[in-house]
Amino acid sequence: MQTSTIGTRELRNKKSPKLWFVVTVERGFPSTLMVFRSRNAAVRAENAFRKKMHPDYDESGLFALDANSLTLRSGVSVEAEP
Repeated sequence: MQTSTIGTRELRNKKSPKLWFVVTVERGFPSTLMVFRSRNAAVRAENAFRKKMHPDYDESGLFALDANSLTLRSGVSVEAEP
């Protein structure tokens, strides 16, 4: 039996939509999780937080996730981006 890898290669090359997450930590505690559809919007939000944060105590991070692999669990509420 011969196996083809064309299907897997096509899946790997196909771009899937990404969701961009900005996580802020204030005084050592996670305080905010913001979700964006575009990287530019996420970068703007992170930059706005960094302008007002205290560099010794606060931190932020920007992360991307494949929207097709994201699973929401019960008890999680999601608000649409305006």
